[in-house]
Amino acid sequence: SREAAPKRRKKKRRGRDSRKVEEKETQHWLDAIEDTTSRLEEGAPRTRAWFQLDREGDAWPQLVALTESGHDFTVRASWNRRVHTAHGTRYLRDIVKKKRILGTYDLPVPAGPGRSERVARMAVRAATVTLDLRDRTTGRSWALSVHVVWSRELRTTPRGEKPLDWLLFTSVECSTSGPTFFPAIAPTVSSALVAHLAVSGSPAASPHSRPAPMTPRFIR
Repeated sequence: SREAAPKRRKKKRRGRDSRKVEEKETQHWLDAIEDTTSRLEEGAPRTRAWFQLDREGDAWPQLVALTESGHDFTVRASWNRRVHTAHGTRYLRDIVKKKRILGTYDLPVPAGPGRSERVARMAVRAATVTLDLRDRTTGRSWALSVHVVWSRELRTTPRGEKPLDWLLFTSVECSTSGPTFFPAIAPTVSSALVAHLAVSGSPAASPHSRPAPMTPRFIR
């Protein structure tokens, strides 16, 4: 029944949390990060990687490993995480939605199941926060400082549909002055679009398809 569903989801998540990191898919992400950084150190020591992970990558082991790698990263947020502030613990979206809009860009969106073709107007906000990360199996916690970019559709969502929405963790700071912020978010949002379309079953989103072009319009 509908009422029983939340209990099943909660039980399943608690089961995942009870396993050690090496027993989860998380370990494959960590191995890939370590292998990539090791190969770069050996063969291209002056190269700086930019890891881009979809929502499955939003877990404390990956976020800590990426931060410690010394390379750039962007991770699409899956959880509305707790954030340390001067006024106590708050939730991430409550913090970011209070930030002013840095700029907008137009995003061509193809038709798909439950989604109308359109040119979406995306508004970008950014913040720097300190995440409250916790390992539920050991009780250990981390206060991890990251930059956050929130790209959300603004006033172009058709009736009955949900606005496009990407909340992203990144090592790249987004400037608040003019168009300099856009290079930091452009590759990330393009990848997020491809992932979003692939999940929704659009034929335009094969693994080899290129992200749709974006036309930024900046608000000063």
